[in-house]
Amino acid sequence: ILYLLIYNMDLKKIIKQYKPNIKDSSIKSYTDSLKTMIDHFNDNKFYNNYDNTMNYINSFKLTTSKNKLSSIVVLLKAINDNDTLINKYSDELKKMSDSYNNFTKLQTKTESQDLNWIEYDELQNIADDLLRQFNIITKKNIISNDEYKILLFTIMLNTHLYIPLRNDLSSVIRVSDNEYNNLKNKNADNYLINNNKIIMNDYKTNKIYGQLIYKLPTKLSNLYTKFFKFNTSEYLITSIKDHDTGISRNTYTKYFNLLFSMYYPTKKISSSLIRHIIASHDLKNRPTIKETNEEEKHINNKFQHSGYMNQLYRKL
Repeated sequence: ILYLLIYNMDLKKIIKQYKPNIKDSSIKSYTDSLKTMIDHFNDNKFYNNYDNTMNYINSFKLTTSKNKLSSIVVLLKAINDNDTLINKYSDELKKMSDSYNNFTKLQTKTESQDLNWIEYDELQNIADDLLRQFNIITKKNIISNDEYKILLFTIMLNTHLYIPLRNDLSSVIRVSDNEYNNLKNKNADNYLINNNKIIMNDYKTNKIYGQLIYKLPTKLSNLYTKFFKFNTSEYLITSIKDHDTGISRNTYTKYFNLLFSMYYPTKKISSSLIRHIIASHDLKNRPTIKETNEEEKHINNKFQHSGYMNQLYRKL
């Protein structure tokens, strides 16, 4: 039965039964990874050969290896197949996760980040150049798909500079105040309300931070208004070729890659890298993790209490 389930690629159902509250995007990530490995080994139960599987997994960069290994662990736990294998793969996953966490604490760019990195000022310069083209194009009544692409890219980048989202902008639905107020469930999707407010419900860390509401600055709101002269769909972000059709998160990544390839042909820049660039810019004059830890140790030794307690001792 197990063999037939995997053979028939019913991976989504298996994982969903094991983790009922898992996001669709996470399921897709797991199933895509598993199907890639099944195809590579031409074996539906490839994971039974532990050494071959680990050799394959270790051939990738750390983040990719960790993601592939996570998908195997989730599958094995979902089908409750072979405790020994589950433990072996889980142990390797923990080692990888520890290595990854230790690396991130160094605040050093990965090889890929270093290769594709641009500075915040460069991001802003691209946004300014797109905006210049945007203002010319929006004076027209009829535009080409290439011109629509410029409008779309202007909206994407300017929105991310204000709200450094992941790829969740791809799922934002346009509604009026009345339409939003009449919704039976206001906590299910992501919404743009009257071009001046974005409400985020469906995003990676929503279980921690809940519904987030962003009041948009007038400059960005005005861009939306001009853009919707040409985008009359229910979606904030649409297909470049079909302006009535929404796009997936994967397509959103491809659109960002395409946007930045117009300025840096050899670089691949996604919403994830943009988040790193903006965070680095915002924190450039703040202590690093290493410096913060050293300061904490200094306070521990001097006052015999924590840095947080030291702040409570501080009087303004």
